[in-house]
Amino acid sequence: MTRPSIEFLRVIESLSEGVVVHDARGTIVEFNQCALEVLGLTADQLVGSSELDPRWALLRADLTPLPPAEMPSVEARVTGKAIYRRRLAVRLPRGDYRELVVSALPILSAAGEVEQVVAVFLDISRELAVVNELRVFELFFELSTDLFVVATPEHRVLEVNDAVQKALGWPGEKYFGSGLLELVHPDDVALTLGQASEYTTRIKAADGSYRSIGWHVARGSTPHLGEALFLRGTDVTQRVAEQRQIGRSRELLDEAFELAELAVIERDLVESTAQLTSRLRELLQLEEGAGPLTATTLDQFIATDDLPRYRDYFAALAPNTPPPPLQLRLRTARGEAREVRLWARRSGVRELVVIQDVTQQSLLQAKLRLAERLTSLGTMAAGVAHEINNPLSFVLANLNVVKGELARLAPIPGLDLVDLRAAVEEALEGADRVRQIVLGLKPFARIDEHQRGHCDVARIVEASLNMAKNELRHRARIVKDLGPVAPVYANEARLGQVFLNLLVNAAHAMPDGRAGENRVTVATRQEGDQVVVAVSDTGGGIPPDVLPRIFDPFFSTKQIGEG
Repeated sequence: MTRPSIEFLRVIESLSEGVVVHDARGTIVEFNQCALEVLGLTADQLVGSSELDPRWALLRADLTPLPPAEMPSVEARVTGKAIYRRRLAVRLPRGDYRELVVSALPILSAAGEVEQVVAVFLDISRELAVVNELRVFELFFELSTDLFVVATPEHRVLEVNDAVQKALGWPGEKYFGSGLLELVHPDDVALTLGQASEYTTRIKAADGSYRSIGWHVARGSTPHLGEALFLRGTDVTQRVAEQRQIGRSRELLDEAFELAELAVIERDLVESTAQLTSRLRELLQLEEGAGPLTATTLDQFIATDDLPRYRDYFAALAPNTPPPPLQLRLRTARGEAREVRLWARRSGVRELVVIQDVTQQSLLQAKLRLAERLTSLGTMAAGVAHEINNPLSFVLANLNVVKGELARLAPIPGLDLVDLRAAVEEALEGADRVRQIVLGLKPFARIDEHQRGHCDVARIVEASLNMAKNELRHRARIVKDLGPVAPVYANEARLGQVFLNLLVNAAHAMPDGRAGENRVTVATRQEGDQVVVAVSDTGGGIPPDVLPRIFDPFFSTKQIGEG
């Protein structure tokens, strides 16, 4: 047998395939380093062994036993013919497997007998693993219900799966190149060409409708495609339609709340988030950019006296068991008072709070109660005036008789007629003052607010001054400048109430006990066809920040109990 030349050994050593050389008996006489690495053996273990060595086993590609006659090196040695690219497997000494492509080339002597067999094998285990992975990917790509698209960075489609065709209904060739991009709704093209990794676009289907597809985009590269986009899509048409319907329902509900002038807070008890209607911000007079508002931060607007009831109400709130409404007082961001009625309902992880502004309703009820009290007061005043006026007439008449008799009476020794006449005169003055007070009660005893007529303004002013005298005497001097004015067409009782309120307010604007330092001036004058009644005082006046609010319902700078 001829030993391989040095040049031959150098050649096989440079190869990336494993090479072993068998002699005529099948014994391995030469090998390269790659063969040792593929077979997982050392040189001492491999030299002198054969293909039938029990330390390894050649198998068919399906890992079933390989008969010795089918081993490429044996077959080449027996037949003297070359065996090319036969796919086999080998079980290595450590128990793992390698997949090989094996070729065997016999070397013949001059007599035509086989002297050596050169076996060449290529380890394709890694390549087959990649191929298998690709097959799994392809199977997943085709069988997935998600829409898969492979495209260039310019969004030219290279591949789509069957799910794309099923979702949109177009034949496969319709999507390739720029075909899919041409089906995108014009308003969504810019979004599609952007750099977002997640977005939703509308794509025209074969039936003419648009399907909403939610895309997840990954950017990568492959040896064959280079830079590429990998898109996974989900048909969210139904979800988008449902969200749109929910949005429309919410808009209708918000409009209904707005028309009903109801403010609403909807809270998510798990996420601790809240949604508010604009009516609530209007009710609380919040400025733009005032920040988020939740049912908990609503506490700061609740009147201090009502805050415990408000907190107890929510602490006792049970799921699906709405309690009766709660009436509260609020103080807005601008300091204005509001009365509200509040309903709350808790269901699962949701809590709905509805707030109704009942300020005007409460004001009307208060005015109604005031009107009822005024009616009662007027009735009582009329009765009191009547009951006083009758005996007062007898007193005045009798005092005038006594005064006349005393004037004609001659001096009587021991009787001081001067003191007696002075006493009678004082009694007449007192009785006349009572009569003036009774006359002053008459305007306030008119209970019919709708009755109007021509009124003597000066007389009503005098009556109001008499009624307010007790409030004014310790606070200010009264200065009257009552010019002649024409009668006015008005309700006498209401006009008297206005004058009385102005006088009492003027008195309260000045400290008690300083009557010598302060004054209240009441003036009447005619200006064309208008009658002007002016009440002024030397008090501190109305601060500029309060002046715009003097006509707001329930607004007052007075302490409780002062009116």
